[in-house]
Amino acid sequence: MQANIERRKWWHFVRPAAAVVIGVVFLLFGSSHASAQATQQAIRLTNLDTIDADDIHWSPRDRDGLAAGIRFLSRPMPGDPTMIIQHLVRNESEERQQVHLSIHGRDPSLLTLSAGNRIDVHFSGSWEDDLELAPGEVIGRGHWRSMISLKGLSPGDYTVHLGASVFVRDEERIGTSHGLPMSLKLPAPVFGKIEPDRLEQAQAMDNAKGSLPIRWGTPVGGLRIGTMAAGDESNVETVFHHGELARLGLFVQNVSGSRVKCQLMLSHPCDGWGMNIVDSDGSTIMPHQGFMTGFSPQRSFSATLEPLEIQPITGKLPKFREGNEDKGFTPELTPVEFWVAEQKSAETEFRPPYTYGMPPGHYLVSCYVRLRRDDIPGFDLSLQTGSIDFQVIAAKTPQ
Repeated sequence: MQANIERRKWWHFVRPAAAVVIGVVFLLFGSSHASAQATQQAIRLTNLDTIDADDIHWSPRDRDGLAAGIRFLSRPMPGDPTMIIQHLVRNESEERQQVHLSIHGRDPSLLTLSAGNRIDVHFSGSWEDDLELAPGEVIGRGHWRSMISLKGLSPGDYTVHLGASVFVRDEERIGTSHGLPMSLKLPAPVFGKIEPDRLEQAQAMDNAKGSLPIRWGTPVGGLRIGTMAAGDESNVETVFHHGELARLGLFVQNVSGSRVKCQLMLSHPCDGWGMNIVDSDGSTIMPHQGFMTGFSPQRSFSATLEPLEIQPITGKLPKFREGNEDKGFTPELTPVEFWVAEQKSAETEFRPPYTYGMPPGHYLVSCYVRLRRDDIPGFDLSLQTGSIDFQVIAAKTPQ
């Protein structure tokens, strides 16, 4: 009896110690195995049954048996307008594939906002991986993540258009790779109270007697840009002759309900102002333009615009400043210019103004500009003017 009591006392002290030892062994080996399993699941998502189908989106097209897709890890929420996605790759073929992938999206994405609340995402920075995929296998490494911040955008429904994020190295052509198609359009709501804008007031001003015939485009981010042919203040038909240098002025207006500090982002000097000319059939007219790749520093001009305020962004600039001007100096930017000719230049042209071949007839011209707003960080605003309807006639006959 005494021996049994002594044994029970011994086990009373040893049992907790044994439990601790067993627990430590489990932590060292069992948890390591569990961690390895979790890591493996994060890398290879062959079985997607446990993932909400609404969180997985695949491009409708593949290339060489590989398809790109994304998985939502976080969607925009009230108070947090952030979208986090994980990049995925799927082997669509019936054979194993060994590939070298470059997954873009490591660095902050380049975001462009355009008319219709369209957001274009251009991924930058990359991860490099050599992978082998079984038929039907899906791979999405845990660190293949990109964050897209919609901070600063006005409340509303937006559509995110994703650019290519998965690139495959071409084994036959050293130093080259090709992107997998990524034709995805994702809904991205921005929550909050919608503030009234001033667009209706601005449009009423457009139609007021004595107003300048500026052809305004669709607002983007509370701003709109417009164009007007030089000397077109009387609102008569715009006519250009062969051999004439056409000049267009550009303007920006704040149609939001609040003061806006914005920047005008200039294009490369060899590109000049963005411009599009179409004929009466809707065909685009192109010059004989050569493209230069030489470096040119990015130039920008800033101004703060009150609601409904209109400012020119070509010619003499009363308000926009680059920031390095001498006191009292008024900067000036060249207007949109192009040569009107019966045929485009036979030789390649490398600097504007470029020559456009336009037989006599009616044409439409519009311009596009890139702006930024201080309160919408990370976004470029892609804006386009309305169209000027103009007529081209033969050169004037010398008297």
